[in-house]
This record gives sequence, structure tokens and C-alpha cells, in this order.
Amino acid sequence: MRRYLYLFAIVLVVVIVVLAGVLIARRAPGTEPVDTGGGAMTPGGLPVAPPSNANGDGLNDADAGDTIQNYEGQKFSVVAENKAMDFFANSDSSVVFIQPDGQIMKAQGGQVSSLSSSIVANLITANFSYDGKKILAVFGDRRSPETSIFDVTSKTWRPLPANIQSPSWSPINYQIAYLGERNGSGMIFTLDTSKTNATPQELLKINIQDVRLRWIGQNQIILSDRGSAFARGSVWSLHIKNKTLTPLLIDNSGLDSIWESEYGLAFSANQNLRGGSLNLMDTAGNLLHEMSFLTLPVKCVFDVETVITPIKTTASTSTKKTASQATSTTAINKTLYCAVPKNAESLQEAALPDSYFRKEFFTEDEFYGVNISDGKIEAVPKEKNLPIDAVNLKVFNKTLFFVNRIDNKLYSISLR
Repeated sequence: MRRYLYLFAIVLVVVIVVLAGVLIARRAPGTEPVDTGGGAMTPGGLPVAPPSNANGDGLNDADAGDTIQNYEGQKFSVVAENKAMDFFANSDSSVVFIQPDGQIMKAQGGQVSSLSSSIVANLITANFSYDGKKILAVFGDRRSPETSIFDVTSKTWRPLPANIQSPSWSPINYQIAYLGERNGSGMIFTLDTSKTNATPQELLKINIQDVRLRWIGQNQIILSDRGSAFARGSVWSLHIKNKTLTPLLIDNSGLDSIWESEYGLAFSANQNLRGGSLNLMDTAGNLLHEMSFLTLPVKCVFDVETVITPIKTTASTSTKKTASQATSTTAINKTLYCAVPKNAESLQEAALPDSYFRKEFFTEDEFYGVNISDGKIEAVPKEKNLPIDAVNLKVFNKTLFFVNRIDNKLYSISLR
């Protein structure tokens, strides 16, 4: 009898250990999006998205494999099964993207091919040039990172000088702006990467740390502090030609922002360090609209088309300028696209943006377009009931692309 009791006790212990392992696995952070309890509730003040079509009853991994790699002509698509860190869609509907391990791939016509199979250890950031033909990769030790450029056409890597911090592409050519140091002094430099033997050009002497540069216009660079609910941050505008700094936002808690062309979107934390507010601005620092919804700037993108118009001027014999050399830029079709959590309360309960960036929680998003001119909001249906936590949004070819934080794959939604 005693032998059977021992056997029963051993079996019971094994069962308890197995059940404990299952519970721990289910509670492991970062494996699934947090259930916000909001269901399919639309955030306050936002229009309800049109219902999904009859076939949009969910998309599991097997379904994704059936619809991937050819976004053109589809309302909702997985562009590639590969994980993506950054990407660029060309006019021929091909998509070039860099994986978190540094390998560079190209998706086109239902096929994915490799442009570079080299592994890049500790890839920190990767950004495409204005035309998608070059990729600027920062990797290694964050305190002293290395920087290289990949040429998509020649499929070759080229290292850049050491001690480049927070590099940003020019919006019109292959120059970059970055933070560096010369003779013990902090400096903002520019470097023309199209020239192999180019030397860095001093732009402005400034002692500043842990900021991001964003080159948004021919003569404008945005300097912004990295956002944290536990620190105050500021945003400054640098006029390249005049070499003057203008404050746009000063000492805002939890400040996090994106800037593009003529506009900025800024998040600021509440005084209790839970939730915050979202404001649409112009690049002169003027408030345009207070958003009726709450999301983070990293979950939004500006889609602004511009028209360049020649300005007629009188030719001068002294300057030898012609009318074709003077132009003005006008923004048209101005829209802000955002991925907005279904349950707005999930953001109001978190220390933002820190908790989101540390992946302490995930969101389940719906998509909306905001007319920048009048603030009107329209829903963008994604047609599939797939959990989406969207970041790194971009618009190409009337298509909204984004990376889903839940699986790190690249998706697209047609805007036609």
C-alpha cells in the first residue's frame, strides 16, 4: 500500500510542475498583446470603421502565408513573412526592407530575394534615403556606435567615419546631419555621403546629448529630446542657412514627437505620469489641432505631397540667376495617418512613452486619417480582424505600410 502512495505522490508532483510551467509561460511578458478589456470599442470621438468583408473573419499564421508578398491590388496584405526593421516601397511595387539582424531583402511579385546576407550585430537603427537607394545603419555599442551605408543598387556596404551620433538623411539628397565632436567641443556636422572622400562640414557648435536629429527641409533640422515620462524634454528648430536655433516646445514631461515636411505631432505626459495629450503643430511651433484621440507619435505618419513651382524673377547680370533657379514649395493632400488603440484607457493607465517602448504592454489598433487642414477624422478599414500594434508607419503608392510589433512583420493597407 505504501508503494502505491509513493507512486501517487510522484505523479502528483509531476502534474504540479507541468501546470506551473504552463502558467509561467502564459504570463511571460512580451509574448502576446495585453487584453485591455475594451473589445472592439472605438475610442471616444472617432468614427466607427466600416465592417470587414465576409472573408475578413481573422487571419492566423497559415492565412498570412496565403496572402503575403504581393501587396498591390489587395486591401490588406502581409508584404513578407520576414521580420522588418525599416523599409521602402518603390514605384514598381517592389519593397526593400532591412531585418533586425541587418540582412537586406527585396519583395516583389510574390517573391522575396536577398540583397545582402551579411549579419549586422547589435543593429540600433536603420533608415532609407529620400529615394530608397541607400540605407544608413547604426550598430554596435550605443555609447560609441559604428555607422555604414548600404547601396541598394550596387549591393555594397561602405563604412562612415567614427563617432557619428544620431545621423539623419537630408530630404533631398545623400547628405546626412549628425552629432559629433571636434577639439573637445560638441558639434552638429553635415557629410555628403555621395562623395567617397568628403570631409565633415561644421554646421553648429553645440553641447547637447541624447537628442535626435530630423532633417525635414532644405534649411531646417529638428532637434528633439528622447521622450520619457520621468524627464522634461524640449524640441528646437535649427535654420541651416542662418545657423539659428528656435524653441518649439520647452520642458514638457514625457515629450515625444515626429516631424515631417511642414508639420509635427507631439505627445506630452500628464502631471500624474499616466497617459497624456497629443497635439498637431506646424514647424514654427504653432498649435494646429488638439487631437480628440490618444496614441503615440511613433504610431503615426504624415502623408504630405508637395508641388514645386518656379518663381519668375528678373535675370541679374551680377548674380547670373534665372527664373528656373528660384522655386517655392506648396503642400497639398495633407493627411496624418495614425494607429489608435481600441481602448484609450490602456494608454491613460501607463507611464508614457516609457512603458510602451519597453514593451510592457501591447495595443490593438484601428487606423484613422486626419485632414491636417480642418482636423476631420475618417476611419481606414483594415478589412481583417488581425491584432495589430502598428509602428513605423509610411505611405507609398497610395498604400499605408507599417510594422506590427506583435510579430514584427511588414503589412500594408490600400488607401485607394
